[in-house]
Amino acid sequence: MKYYTKEWYNLCQQCSYHYGLRISDKAAVFSDKYYQTLYKRKLNEFLKSEKRMSELTADDIYGVDSGRDDFKVIVEDSEITKEDCLQSAEDIRKQMLDARANFVPPIYNEEELIRTMEDNHKSYIEELKNIIPTEILENIVDIRVFALGITTKSVKKDIRTWCRKNSKETKRISEECRKVHELNMNDIGIDILRTYGFHDCRIIGLECNGDDFIIELDTSGGFTYIDKVIFKNYSILEKEGELQGAIWLYQEIYPTSVGNEYHALVQRNDGELAYLTVVASDIEFKIGE
Repeated sequence: MKYYTKEWYNLCQQCSYHYGLRISDKAAVFSDKYYQTLYKRKLNEFLKSEKRMSELTADDIYGVDSGRDDFKVIVEDSEITKEDCLQSAEDIRKQMLDARANFVPPIYNEEELIRTMEDNHKSYIEELKNIIPTEILENIVDIRVFALGITTKSVKKDIRTWCRKNSKETKRISEECRKVHELNMNDIGIDILRTYGFHDCRIIGLECNGDDFIIELDTSGGFTYIDKVIFKNYSILEKEGELQGAIWLYQEIYPTSVGNEYHALVQRNDGELAYLTVVASDIEFKIGE
């Protein structure tokens, strides 16, 4: 990856820490009593939300008409046929019906939820300590209070400035990547450039079969109908660790003398980011086989 790197992705995660922050003068003075009051309030809100979730029914989640057969698909300038899309829509309809039939609401276990809240809170505090710049961190009186969404006016201003700077940089890099792809569009192939994108899909299969390298995808969490990608006459340039079960995040494509060079940034099951780079003379996209 030349643009959508691990560093770029991590920077993307540092663009929204100012969202939801509320200002309070009480955050300017260390007070364990104030922290305990805030934590108890957040805990009660969390427990109430989980209680409501445990009382949901299949109708609440999927709706009473989840089995209706009224999918509409528009296909323009693509190798994917209307028949393929309609078949995928039918598969999604069946998945919804199966999920509805097998729906079981989450069990409300207050003791377990209290531990979950405590663990998440501690983890978030450590995340903040490792990510927030030292010059801002030094001005946060109680990181525990900050982790609950309360801070001073000056700290919120500094956090917002830092996040906006990060956001500006990530957008600059994305725009550079877009321009490079646009410049190489004809050499890459317009259909390939439009179709090679599997954000939030899960890799459920990787297979080397003769001259083909095949990736199978679970698209239930993504934004595509394509569930199989076949790299023809391939060569794997980079493959970091076990990618079975990994979530596809971002991709880049570059033309070469023998075809295209396909890049992907994924997140593995262990939470680590990883690269996959494949050179192939051609690529095929399949639906529902």
